[in-house]
Amino acid sequence: FNIEPFLPIIIFLILSLSALLLSSCKDIDLTPAFLEITPEDVENCMDVSNFNDNHEMSYDNAQLSVISSLSFKDFWIYLDGTNLGCWEVPCRIPVLPNYSDTSTLYIYPAVRLNGLSTTLPLYPFVKPYTRKILFDREEVYTFEDEPIRFEYVNEVVFPMVETFDQSAPFSSVDTIGGTPMTVTEIDGRTVGHVALLDSNSQYFDLQTPYCILPCRGTSCFWEMDFKCDNEITAELAFLTTSNTIRYEPLVVLRETDGEWKRICINLTQVLATNSPSTGDMYARLMIHSAQKNDKPTHFYFDNLRIITYKTN
Repeated sequence: FNIEPFLPIIIFLILSLSALLLSSCKDIDLTPAFLEITPEDVENCMDVSNFNDNHEMSYDNAQLSVISSLSFKDFWIYLDGTNLGCWEVPCRIPVLPNYSDTSTLYIYPAVRLNGLSTTLPLYPFVKPYTRKILFDREEVYTFEDEPIRFEYVNEVVFPMVETFDQSAPFSSVDTIGGTPMTVTEIDGRTVGHVALLDSNSQYFDLQTPYCILPCRGTSCFWEMDFKCDNEITAELAFLTTSNTIRYEPLVVLRETDGEWKRICINLTQVLATNSPSTGDMYARLMIHSAQKNDKPTHFYFDNLRIITYKTN
C-alpha cells in the first residue's frame, strides 16, 4: 500500500486533531499559516537561461525549448526539514512554522513515472526551489513576487534531444509495409506525425538510431509529448556484446482523446539489468501501433528526450 498520495490528508488531519486536543492549553497556539500554489505559479517553471554555460554545451534555441519543456502538477513540500507531503496544484497548504524566526521552504517537483499517478517520486534532475519566509499566523503566502523556478543540476546530460523541427528521429523498422513518420504542423507546433488512413497503412513500427546511455546504476528517463487515437507500445532495443538485439517492453500509452499528454518512462531498472559489465550501452527507442477499427488513425509526437547523469 502506497501511503505517499495520502500524506497531505494525513498531515491536515493530524494538525486538526492536535488543535482539538490542545485547544484548552492557553500557552500553545496551533493557528497555521498557509502556502498557496496556483497553476500559474508553475507555468514555464524550468529556467534554462544559463544551461549551456553551466553544462558546457551549445544547444540551439529549439533544443533548449525541448530541454525546458517540463510541466509539473505535483510537488513535494519541505519546511525546515519537515516533509509536508506531496501536493497537487492548485493547493493551499497549512503550515506550523516557528513564528519567531525565518523558515526555509524547499519545493521539489514530483513526476508521475510511466504515467502512474500512484507513483510520485521527486524528479531527480533539478535543484529544489528554496525561499526564506518569516511567517505570521493565518497569513496566506503566494508566489506572485517570487516565482517558482527550477534549474537542472550540473551533472545532467541528454543522450538524445529531438525537436522534430526539421526531421523525424524515428524511421520504419519494416521499410516495406510499415507506415513512416513525417514532420507536420499542428496546434502551433512542429511535430512528428504518423497517419494510418486505409488498408495500405494499417500499422507503424518505428525506431530511433542507437544512442549511448551512460547510465549504469543511475536514473535515466525517456520523456516525450504525444497525442494519439490508439494505444502505443514503447520498447527499448539493446545491442548486446555479441551484436544481437534484445528487446525490452516498457509501457503502453493510452489514447489521449484529442489532448496532448506527456510521458516520463523510467529506464533506470531496465538499463541496470541489461547493461554490459564493461563498455558503453547502445540502445534505441521503439514505438509501434496499428489502425483502430479500420478508421483513419493519427499519432503525434514532440519534445523527445532522454535524460540522465554524467558518469565517469
